[in-house]
Amino acid sequence: MDLLAESRQDLLGLREMIAARESIVRLSHRRNLPSLGVGVNYITIGNTGLPGAPAPGTDAVALMAKIDLPLWFGSNKARVQSAKLAESEIRYRYAAVRNSAEAEVRSLDFKIRQSLESLKLYKENLIPEAEQALQSSLAAYKTGDLSFLDLLDSERVLLQLQLEYFQEQAGYFTHYANLEKAVGVELPLTDNPMENTEEINK
Repeated sequence: MDLLAESRQDLLGLREMIAARESIVRLSHRRNLPSLGVGVNYITIGNTGLPGAPAPGTDAVALMAKIDLPLWFGSNKARVQSAKLAESEIRYRYAAVRNSAEAEVRSLDFKIRQSLESLKLYKENLIPEAEQALQSSLAAYKTGDLSFLDLLDSERVLLQLQLEYFQEQAGYFTHYANLEKAVGVELPLTDNPMENTEEINK
């Protein structure tokens, strides 16, 4: 879930939008505050040649100050409310996307763990037992205690279990790829699903 929050692009984009909306709300509130402006004007006096004009070089500096007092606070109320509503909308969208993504991750995590359990069952129990049964059938066939059709049936059971194992392995890798897509980042993975149990359990 930490990787989901840090790496999924749609969630990152929505968080940026939330931050932008928060800035807009703050700026909307500031419109209710007095506005103060200060300026400086430097006037260069040259030689005009006009009678009574200031002598050249006696430059002048003019200081200016301006203050705006908001008298109608209600005029900005609608603007503030609109900004807050827009921010809330983005937050709801973020929560919806986050909840949906977390549910998807939980579902895929469950499927991966199920696949690992099935792979373990095939590898440690079903396939070894079928291999042992095939060896016993082969020995019995050589001694004439088993028919050829029964021998083929034992081999068919083993091949079917091996096929199901590889199908389950393919399903595991598909779930893992979907998990990476849901999280938004590549996850540690080896070619052998059984070696990934420790990484996934972390």
